[in-house]
Parts: sequence; C-alpha cells; structure tokens
Amino acid sequence: KAKIYSLSSTTKKIVSGLKTPVRVTAFMTHRSRVYAQTRELLDRYRALSPQLKVEEIDPERNPALAESVARQMDVRKAGTVVFQAGNQKKFVTEDQLADFDFSGAPGAGGSIKSFKGESAFTSAILAVTSAKSPKIYFTSGHGEKSIDDASETGLSDVKDLLGKDNDTAAAWESLGKAEVPKDADLVVVAGAQTALLPPERRLPTRGRAHAPS
Repeated sequence: KAKIYSLSSTTKKIVSGLKTPVRVTAFMTHRSRVYAQTRELLDRYRALSPQLKVEEIDPERNPALAESVARQMDVRKAGTVVFQAGNQKKFVTEDQLADFDFSGAPGAGGSIKSFKGESAFTSAILAVTSAKSPKIYFTSGHGEKSIDDASETGLSDVKDLLGKDNDTAAAWESLGKAEVPKDADLVVVAGAQTALLPPERRLPTRGRAHAPS
C-alpha cells in the first residue's frame, strides 16, 4: 500500500537488461533495523534478472564465513551490502539505506523514517556495470591535504572510500598548469594553503566540474 517495495520502471529496465553477472553480498544480521526491507527488496531485484546473484551472510550466525568473505571484499562493518561485477565493487552501508528518527528514548536506537534502498541499490548496479570509472584529481603544490597521507590530517581514508565507490582518485601537480587533465571528471582543491596561480584560476573545465573546497 505504501509502495515501499514497488520498484520503479527505471530499476526494472536496468536490472532486467543486465548483460553481465552482478554479485550482491549482504553482510547483515537479522537484528538490523533495515534487515526485513533489505531482504524483501533484494528478492524483488533478483526476480528481475538471472544475472543478479544474491548471497546473505549473517556475521552473528556464521562468523567464520563472514570473516573470510569480509576480508576478501574489504568489508569493515556489518550492515554493508556489496555489489560486484568483475573487478568493480560498490559498497552500500546501512546508514545509506534509510533515514532514521532518533527522537525517541535514549539508547533505544532510531526508527526508520524512510527507506532508500532502491535508489542506493540501482545506483550501485549502474556503478559496477559502467565501462568507465570516474576519475577524481586532487590538486597539489599549494599545501593541500594529500590523498596518500594516512595521518589524521591526510586524505588516504577518502581515497579508500572513493575506491569503494568505483571512483579513481589521483594526485595532480597542478601548480602553474593551464589545462585540466583530459580524463578528469572532477578536480578537488582540498585545503590549499597558498593561492592558486593565475593560469590555474583560469583553467578551462570543458564541461567538467572544478570544485575548490
């Protein structure tokens, strides 16, 4: 009645039209706040295409298997659903599946305000089946934070998270450059300590995003 499990025509078209196998692994306990919704939704996705293979692993009921597969896939917490096609992976975490209301009694846990599983899962399928991995360049040469720096002030965790979203992050020595790399989908200026030079400030974006922060 609430259309929680009614899949959109877009999702039906994408999933039923899959040409390559997509493996979906749900690392989720039965006590998860979104377990019932997630399982029901994945069952509906699976019914649309034989290319979609779904596996459910409960870390509490089968800890040995969960630990082994999580290590292979680099899953770091329960409540994660992994979409994989070939070498490409996309991670959807529990907090991305729903909006929660925490206005109740302290310690009671949040109740679900809205379930967002369909948009998250369909986006994940598109990400892992896309022929192109988005390329994100982080500028350097102005005292920016580094994506190879594993310290508290570095951005190595950001690089790892982008990789899990099927994005490719790379450092770019942009100092004095007058042209954005041809394969750039996004350019990030992360905490520059000195001003960009005039050629950099006039960089042509050619329709791509140039996003200082």
